[in-house]
Amino acid sequence: MDEDTRRAEQVVEAARRLFMSEGLRLFTCLEPFEHGCMVHVDFFDEEAGEDGDGLTFTVSARDTCIEVLDPHDRHMQEPELLEYLIMRARGATPRQAIAAVEGARLRRSRWWQRPMLRRSNASGV
Repeated sequence: MDEDTRRAEQVVEAARRLFMSEGLRLFTCLEPFEHGCMVHVDFFDEEAGEDGDGLTFTVSARDTCIEVLDPHDRHMQEPELLEYLIMRARGATPRQAIAAVEGARLRRSRWWQRPMLRRSNASGV
């Protein structure tokens, strides 16, 4: 087993744990290739009692971003992917789920992206 497949299995296991905690089921198939590992995902909603749709993403041990192919290529970090998978499993369209992930990404401003605040000089000098 190579590093890419191991990393893909770690991502899939994190997704499975999250899905179990949410009462959802997740079916996956790993397909290693030369520069990564492709993961095919199918969703199952126990309440509806029927299969949902699915998607594909690629994982590489050399890159922290995960490429989601649903229906267009998007790059996400693992926590974003997990959030995206839950939304898709609950019936969100790819467009709705991408908009939610990208909206959350914009709201998480980093310290170096925040505007500088001027400190007032209390002594009046």
